[in-house]
Amino acid sequence: MNNLRCVNVRGMAKDKRAHVCYVGRGFAGWPQSPWGNPFIVGGYGGWSVERCLKAFRNHAESQPESWLANLWTACEQGAKPLGCWCIDAKHGDGQEIVCHAQILMEMLAEWYGCSSLCVQGERCMVTENGECNAKS
Repeated sequence: MNNLRCVNVRGMAKDKRAHVCYVGRGFAGWPQSPWGNPFIVGGYGGWSVERCLKAFRNHAESQPESWLANLWTACEQGAKPLGCWCIDAKHGDGQEIVCHAQILMEMLAEWYGCSSLCVQGERCMVTENGECNAKS
């Protein structure tokens, strides 16, 4: 069983990027990911975070199995954390889901039987082994 996690990529050094499975939109030198959230907060006449996340969940659940299987391969079966720009919560701590990467993480955990989910904050640094070394 793997421990899936999400990390915030803000300020991440370029040499650490290979150790993250980026799931965001193309931005700041990061390429567009096939798993990026196409629903933009404030777009479509002022969509809220909640509405964008609900739309993303529906979008993700409507994708073929290969879409999630390709993500599982890209994150090396959970060895690489999922990376996005808006992670600042810990899964399971009672807070609302704040990022589509958390939805992807839940789906991977459900499909592939991962043992636990951990979301680190924006000060997380990824080691050469792909591990999250959170700094307070």
